Amino acid sequence: MNILQPFYQSVETAIQEIGIPIEQTRDPQRPGMWHIRKGTANLTIEITFYQPSQRVVMAVWSIMMDIPKNNVERLSQLLLELNTVMMGPSFAYNNGKVLLRSVRDGEGLDAQECKYIILQMGHFADEYDEKLQQDFPHQRPIGFQVGSQQSPESPESQK
Repeated sequence: MNILQPFYQSVETAIQEIGIPIEQTRDPQRPGMWHIRKGTANLTIEITFYQPSQRVVMAVWSIMMDIPKNNVERLSQLLLELNTVMMGPSFAYNNGKVLLRSVRDGEGLDAQECKYIILQMGHFADEYDEKLQQDFPHQRPIGFQVGSQQSPESPESQK
């Protein structure tokens, strides 16, 4: 039996208790990973074996926005202040993104604690994703790319 299987079951029980059909949340490419949405926030839940500590961990994260090119100091100060009011989740920078994340050692992890972590992360991610993007409006929303530049003339005018 896979040592991660009992942890997978705890996460899936928690997701089902929240009321989400589990089949729609599983990542088809990565066993031990689920994707859910709370309001405008997307959350990823992962159970993995963390090699450095030789421990099973549960990680939940939500990408909030790109790290801004300007006002990084102001954003960092705000995120540190927000970290002090949240009990568990915290903001971090990773690969050019602002993340909200929560990491929990697998020791003693059960479905009720998984559910609590998922609900807590969903609450804070949904509460802060739009607020952060409003405070830093120069940021592109995640998922959008700069389109190809068009010539000043439309294709219709070139006929």
